[in-house]
Amino acid sequence: MCKEVESFPESVWLPPSLCSLRISDLQNLKLLDYWGIQHLTSLRELMIGDCPELQALPEEGLPANLTSFKIWALQNLKSLGHKGISTPHCS
Repeated sequence: MCKEVESFPESVWLPPSLCSLRISDLQNLKLLDYWGIQHLTSLRELMIGDCPELQALPEEGLPANLTSFKIWALQNLKSLGHKGISTPHCS
């Protein structure tokens, strides 16, 4: 496991065909910037949890096509990003 991760490098990009993404159990993760999450047009399910040091969700916002968005155990979360959470297809 990568429990020491605090952030991800700017060069890390996920494939646009990704349908589901779970980010969890990263005890030192503070930032989710630079991932280009908003460009994951096929992403339907996003789960983020057990990251107690995470302070903000991606500044650029979340993909509009999400149908499931779950967050849990984010004790230090202070910001939902500049665009907030706008996921019209989410239930």
